[in-house]
Amino acid sequence: MGSFGMEYHDDDFEMDEEQLMLQEENECFTEEYLKALTGEEELETLQTLEVRVDGSKICLDPLMQMTPKLRILKLNNSYMPQLRALGTNFRCLTVLWISRSSVESLDGISALVTLKELYASFNDVEDLNPVANCEHLEVLDVEANRVAELETVEFLALCQKLHTLTLTGNPVCAIPFMRQRVASGIPQLQVLDDAEVTSAERVPMEEGPAKVDLNG
Repeated sequence: MGSFGMEYHDDDFEMDEEQLMLQEENECFTEEYLKALTGEEELETLQTLEVRVDGSKICLDPLMQMTPKLRILKLNNSYMPQLRALGTNFRCLTVLWISRSSVESLDGISALVTLKELYASFNDVEDLNPVANCEHLEVLDVEANRVAELETVEFLALCQKLHTLTLTGNPVCAIPFMRQRVASGIPQLQVLDDAEVTSAERVPMEEGPAKVDLNG
């Protein structure tokens, strides 16, 4: 379930080829570029933006400064190995999409202090610990990443508002009784891998294997 009483899907926002080409020609965000991309003249009131970026080449600071009220940012199919590239100035951002963007590390995600929903599927993330510092996080989708250790998943219990978690397609899913162990370790969780968590699944499990060898 998305913020503001809405549900967001991967095809909610689409850019045409002209917009994509415009992005490729810019090494830094400019006011003219953003107005052409969004069709909006008042960037300071813009709340939703979809764009593809190369985090190793594009400077994001101007974007933060020109869109101070941005609440939904969709960066799917970008190149963003490190989320630190997002900076610290997205003070109103509540929803971030960054699927299929070669993300390797979630370090720096806690700088998005108002973040409620993070959609980071089909990346290369192994460690979820940085997410534990997102005190307002409600929804986390890390489908098809490289999470192999149960401990890094259970660390999400520190996200007291987290109610929806997607882990499908991660190595950790091969751990015996993974679903029950996650459900009991994160008591506030309501939905795990698109299925409601039951009372029976919340019963603590006996200790067992807690890691899958990615090199095995």
